[in-house]
Amino acid sequence: MKVDAAVRSEAELAAFYDHQDDAVAAIMRVYTPSPRARRPRFRAQLHMAPGLGKTWVAARIAGLVAARGSLLMVVPTRALLEQTYQVLRAAGRGGPVIAVYAPRDAALAGEPGVRVTTDPRVVAWHANAFAAQGGRFTVLATYASVENSLIAGHRLSVERDGARPLPEWDLLVCDESHHTETSRVWGRINEQHLVPAWHRLSMTATPRLLGAVHWDEQGRLRASDPVVRLSERRHGPVAYRLGLREAQRRGKLAHSPVVAAEVDEARLRELVAARGRADAGVRAELLTASLGAVLRAAGRVGCRRLLTYHSTVAGARAAAASLAQLARVLHGQGTSAPRRVWAAALHEGTPARERQRALAALAAGTDLRGRPVDLAVVCSVRLLSEGVDVPAVDAVALVDPRAAQGDLLQIAGRAVRYDHGNPDKVASIIVPVLHLAQAADDTLVGPDWVPVINMLRALESYEPDHTDRADEEPEGPQEAVRRLERAGRSSSRGPHRVQPATEARERAEERARELQQMLELTRQRSAAVVADWLKITVLSDPVTADTERLMRAVTAYHQRTGHLRVPVDWQESLPVDYSRIPLLEKESEEQQELAEGLGEDLVPELAQEPQVVVRLGWELERVRRQWRRDRDDLRTLVAELGPEEGLEVWRARPRRMPADLAALLGEYGFVWEPRASARQLLVEAAREYADRYGHLLPGIEETISIDGQEVRIGRLLSECRRPSWGARDEEQDVARVLEKLGVWRVRDGAPWNAGWERKLVLLEAFHAQGGRRGELLTGQRVFRGDDLGKWLCDQHRRWPRLAEEQRQVLLELRMGPATGDRRVKTAGAARVPRSRTERLMEIVTAARQHLEEIGPLVGEDGRHCVHDTYRPRVNGIEVQLRRRLNAVRSRFPTYPPQQQALFAGLGLPWAETAHDSAQEQLGGPVPGHAPDGSGGTIGV
Repeated sequence: MKVDAAVRSEAELAAFYDHQDDAVAAIMRVYTPSPRARRPRFRAQLHMAPGLGKTWVAARIAGLVAARGSLLMVVPTRALLEQTYQVLRAAGRGGPVIAVYAPRDAALAGEPGVRVTTDPRVVAWHANAFAAQGGRFTVLATYASVENSLIAGHRLSVERDGARPLPEWDLLVCDESHHTETSRVWGRINEQHLVPAWHRLSMTATPRLLGAVHWDEQGRLRASDPVVRLSERRHGPVAYRLGLREAQRRGKLAHSPVVAAEVDEARLRELVAARGRADAGVRAELLTASLGAVLRAAGRVGCRRLLTYHSTVAGARAAAASLAQLARVLHGQGTSAPRRVWAAALHEGTPARERQRALAALAAGTDLRGRPVDLAVVCSVRLLSEGVDVPAVDAVALVDPRAAQGDLLQIAGRAVRYDHGNPDKVASIIVPVLHLAQAADDTLVGPDWVPVINMLRALESYEPDHTDRADEEPEGPQEAVRRLERAGRSSSRGPHRVQPATEARERAEERARELQQMLELTRQRSAAVVADWLKITVLSDPVTADTERLMRAVTAYHQRTGHLRVPVDWQESLPVDYSRIPLLEKESEEQQELAEGLGEDLVPELAQEPQVVVRLGWELERVRRQWRRDRDDLRTLVAELGPEEGLEVWRARPRRMPADLAALLGEYGFVWEPRASARQLLVEAAREYADRYGHLLPGIEETISIDGQEVRIGRLLSECRRPSWGARDEEQDVARVLEKLGVWRVRDGAPWNAGWERKLVLLEAFHAQGGRRGELLTGQRVFRGDDLGKWLCDQHRRWPRLAEEQRQVLLELRMGPATGDRRVKTAGAARVPRSRTERLMEIVTAARQHLEEIGPLVGEDGRHCVHDTYRPRVNGIEVQLRRRLNAVRSRFPTYPPQQQALFAGLGLPWAETAHDSAQEQLGGPVPGHAPDGSGGTIGV
């Protein structure tokens, strides 16, 4: 940070930067070990909004803990690395410097005492040489070079590589450390076993990184990524916090209102609907509309120096080329746009000299020739990015809404930086809002407002994270592994409750009021609507909103059933919570007024309460899979690195399963490992079934209710009877319990299945209670839910086909057939199958009987009108006439003419047509059919 001493006195500057003294003292208190501490703390965090001098604080900390040692400072970008070098030199950090980034176009390549390289051997050689001399030295690196330069340098060995590894650093500083939470590759800089250091300092301006949001196809606001917080286990305790709003209250940063420049033109909506946004002409029209809105907003707020941000070089160049003429046109139309505008486009390909001239002109408020203008504009493409100071600007504009959330953070950071030459600076953030999805109205609902939401979320990311954390001693590796294992076998609760505190809600209300004062809208809207919109879209996380919706469904299901064993395909319907969606509440009130004015009978659909459907079973299964993957990661790390190191690495990594959701589900007894729960549920269901029926041989589709849950006991026990089941120890334990409860599988060596075993067990129980064969053969006899009479009669009819063991066991129970029973056919008698002609004659005879008794076989529409209950007996055989006529009709063309002739004269259209065709082919009457069509048939 460059400070002009002529602007303010030394005392004023000291008072202005007093927060840096507080930050240094707080960090050193963290580094100072307590007398009762088991081990000294070497990690600390510094959370300060942009422009407050984090790099100066790091330089002062290096002067205290690494005055005669090594300093490693890692930054995200090349531009920030070069600026960090200038700040360290200005802060008095001397000694040689190793810049670890690509030498091509490196601005530090020609600096005295600076060596630019990415070779890990060269970095290690110079670092060891400087360390041997006993003087201080500094290594500046980008996160992209950590893996191949720094970690590779620490892995060097003299025996294998012929070079000594990098020494342990006295101080390691990670600037913009929130990047290490979102990237596993960049996050490896935080692992002590890869990059060892005596002291670590993680600095960031965004301790709570809110992800960007978008509008999905269902019309819901969704977050691309969850909220990212810096882990204290990975980065250490937070030594000092100074957020954006607090810094603005103390006069250390400029106030930054967000101006929503709305454009509501039906012409643009029609153009987008007809040709799409990808069309080049449409893109040009949208760019012109956005630039016009920015110019009008800049003139309205009195802006003279403006930075516009674009996602493409072509967009920046087009904007710079058209801004001057567009401003003259808009000014001539009587709008608030300035008249004289100068604009230049800067991107990574812009030469350094041209870039410096453009920035100097921007700071002076002139064009490149030094002539004063009403508005100086620099159109940038991610050039004025992370950590770069441009304090002269008094407004920034987000022209392209496709900017990533990281870019929005930097855009906001450029605006709020304090300008010592203009203490009363107000830096506006202009966001064009093109109403393309729908016309502008009094609400703030729709995808057109997503750029404003994301910008406000970026500003909110600069605020400190006040989430309460449990100040408890971290558990050891064995305890953590056991806790995860226990969580899979029981409904253990989380380590802490995460219910929102009253202070947190009050702070959200206060923050919503502050954001409302910060937001400037083109159209006036209700203050209550704007406040509720801010709480829903900005202050709340859509991922958290989904979690709350899931927990509402869990609560409703648990209250209704008393458990959380949810089927996978279960869907829970919830009423819309209007207290969480005030905009819908407003719409509902309007509907009620409309219903009162028109009458309830005219708008019955308005009385229907909207429902939200939550796929509860699927959502809980997804949560369970995330928990399993986290558990498997822990097991793998413990096996590879050992308990201590594996647990430390696992804790430092981001989790797939949020701890808050795990704790909430634990309150309701959610079972993380369903296999263990399924075995327990099987035992409970088997015990209930055995008490009710006296055996464990249910039907395959049979179920039983356990605590309000339908358990498919038949399928569960069928799976247990598979030969492969029972190999595991826990399965053997279940088998022993089932053996004590009753008969649950077929006895050894028996030639029958589980269904026959079930009937046999019931028959044995019936016989043991004094039941006799005659009681079962006289009619229906239901015993314990099964009709034993019908089953025994069927066994008697099938007696010759039963196995010898089956007949023997029935005879021992005196349940065999009586002597001379006519239902029992002689054993060994061969059954002669009927021919097709005999089977067709049965149908024909039944059909003629239908004609005589009831009437025609076919109705006027040509369909069979035979009722399904008409089943006459022909030669002792029941003929299901309707079903068999349908079968004959489908196969009739494949029959020979002699068999087709059997159906002539029955009034069947499909038979008469085929018969006429057969006569034409044979050239005369079909054999066996009378020439007069009387319907005579051949003998069988």
